[in-house]
Amino acid sequence: MRSLSNEYQEDEYWQQGWWKQLREIPYRVEIPLYILSGWYDHHHESTMKTWSRLNPEARKMSWLEIGGWNHGLQPVLQDKKVENIENVEAVKALTWFEMTLKKKQIPEEKIRYYVPGKDCWMEADSWENIRRQEQIFYLDACHRSIHRTPVDLQISSCSYTFDPVDPVPTNGGDCTLASWSKTGSLLQEKPNWREDVISFMSDTLEKDMIINGKIEVELWVKTDCENTAFFASIDEMTPAGKSYHIRTSAATICHELPRGERYIPGTPVKVVADMSDICYALPKGSRIRIDVTSSDFPQYHVHSNQPGNWAQATKNVIAHQTILTGKEYSSFVKIPCLVLNSNASSA
Repeated sequence: MRSLSNEYQEDEYWQQGWWKQLREIPYRVEIPLYILSGWYDHHHESTMKTWSRLNPEARKMSWLEIGGWNHGLQPVLQDKKVENIENVEAVKALTWFEMTLKKKQIPEEKIRYYVPGKDCWMEADSWENIRRQEQIFYLDACHRSIHRTPVDLQISSCSYTFDPVDPVPTNGGDCTLASWSKTGSLLQEKPNWREDVISFMSDTLEKDMIINGKIEVELWVKTDCENTAFFASIDEMTPAGKSYHIRTSAATICHELPRGERYIPGTPVKVVADMSDICYALPKGSRIRIDVTSSDFPQYHVHSNQPGNWAQATKNVIAHQTILTGKEYSSFVKIPCLVLNSNASSA
């Protein structure tokens, strides 16, 4: 558990010992690696960081493969076709060792990833250089909607009450471990299913969209406490009205402020929920749904709404949360989308 003096990545605690070694080891690797992950593997974010930190010479002869599964290679894409998911780990390992150990061949860098919703695989020469186009969707608190253009109103808002004693339960986690049954692109409850869950809906998509990369949600918010958390999740809503989880992330108010600065309750502040890499196909006719709330348990520890280290709090208080949108407080989601017919080709 981090102490109050070690809340930031640049703190001395994280720059020494085991944590320092974890960051440095990938760059020291000099042999070919076969790195296998899944979009809903609780190690996925660390896997992508490891790949990006690999020694460039080692990466030239390594493979990165990302499937539609959890850490145990179990498919977790509810109600989706998974005929081509290829989740047999033994076959992958034997293929790699046959090539590198028996045939003594030096592999060439390869990235291969599964596309949920299309049940196909794609390949790329470099994860960073995949051609993507960022699409921005603006939140409208007045109508609980999402638009491709900025909201006309100068300011609008919606509010809810967050009680840490009654957190929103995880259903479709990105990084759960003990609660594997709640991991993956699972069927969600209906929009606004609790009073502390605010759902924003887009219009129907006019053409297919393949999300590819890191989704980022920027929210203008305020609260009556000295600190609190805001969670944002993005889902696919089908023409039939069913919603399926894509990604979730969170941010705390105090961590968004300059270090050492205290939050003044009632003050509007911007928080950013940056999500781990994902590839996910949204077909024409579906809609984007964004839920904003203040908890996601047990995937995340429940925030106490108190200042100080999140994990060390011993007392809870109730928070009254407000989401702000409009010209003055522009809240939006950035979605990186694959540019089709790019250097990422079907496999």
